[in-house]
Amino acid sequence: LYVVEPSAGAFRMTARLFDLSVPLVADSLLWFVGEDWPARLASFLRANPGMPPPVTGRVLPGGPDGDGLKRIFEEAAAWRQGEAVRLGEEGRRAYAGWTPAAFAPGGRPRILLVTSRYTTVLQYVTRDLERAFRQEGCEALTLLERRDCQWSVMMEVRQKIVSWKPDLVVFLDHLRWEFGDLFPPEVPYVCWVQDRLDWLFD
Repeated sequence: LYVVEPSAGAFRMTARLFDLSVPLVADSLLWFVGEDWPARLASFLRANPGMPPPVTGRVLPGGPDGDGLKRIFEEAAAWRQGEAVRLGEEGRRAYAGWTPAAFAPGGRPRILLVTSRYTTVLQYVTRDLERAFRQEGCEALTLLERRDCQWSVMMEVRQKIVSWKPDLVVFLDHLRWEFGDLFPPEVPYVCWVQDRLDWLFD
């Protein structure tokens, strides 16, 4: 839930009248208070590309400009699409000509593991697997949602492919084809099957 209040004075008055101690620290409530809210909201959306846009909204009297608010989310969505394309192209260039002989040039394989905080077991198995890779001398990194209201880490995956250039990608219960062109074709991909799921055996 995105909460925008252009008037810091109105927000302070509300805070004096009502106990906001719980809402202010709730992970699912995102606050943008003050006249600079447009810049702060736009900056937040770029820094957190996995955050979902609101599916509906309500502007109260004295609240922010509704059209301006809508435009910020539309511009953020357009930026995300363009950034995904740019990172995808950079990732393909980074791995162009990559062969198994180039695996772990520094002697320590870089293992990228991807999971979700919305799983009941797989996120913990993935973290155990990361620790096991580290104990074997590998560099290992696990990506998952940082907030309870985040919906995706795919942009972060694209960023790590470019900046970290993993030697191996590991997913539990998800096959490579599910992600389209997310991973350059040269990057080895391992799916460790944990459960008998329809999409794994059809």
